[in-house]
Amino acid sequence: MLTIQGHQFHDAPLTSLDIHPGGAMAMTGGEDATSRLVSLATGKVVGALRGHQDSVECVGLCDGLPFALSGSLDGTAILWDVHSLSVRHTCAHEAAVTSLRWVPGTCTFYSGCGGGKLRLWDGRTGLCVRTLTGHQDAILDLWASPDGRQVITSSDDGTARVFNVV
Repeated sequence: MLTIQGHQFHDAPLTSLDIHPGGAMAMTGGEDATSRLVSLATGKVVGALRGHQDSVECVGLCDGLPFALSGSLDGTAILWDVHSLSVRHTCAHEAAVTSLRWVPGTCTFYSGCGGGKLRLWDGRTGLCVRTLTGHQDAILDLWASPDGRQVITSSDDGTARVFNVV
């Protein structure tokens, strides 16, 4: 068993976790408003991502490019360059970013927020490609089909919705 903790890790409770599809790296988010990239072979922190003003609630690692995502209660999703540990884009939302999901094999991702909106983003440009509505309260989680054409969301409004994205 490998335990990741201590110096250079989070100073507050963890809120989110993702593992790269290749299995070599994990990404964590915490209430300390940061994310960490961690080697699963050694348990060592290989990078600290600082840029949010509030708790990081969701994280995600891209399978095709060296990109990572973090979403925060501060109403932003930050797209990170994993190699340089720098911000590529900051994607503004009207409320807390509560869920993120890369479309497999692409540079696009979905975000869900406290305002109940689902957005599709182009990770290369940081531009919102599409906004989908239907929920009356915060989106808590989302799943995107492998081709990105169908997204299922769950919400504080007591519903799950299936969005067919063309």
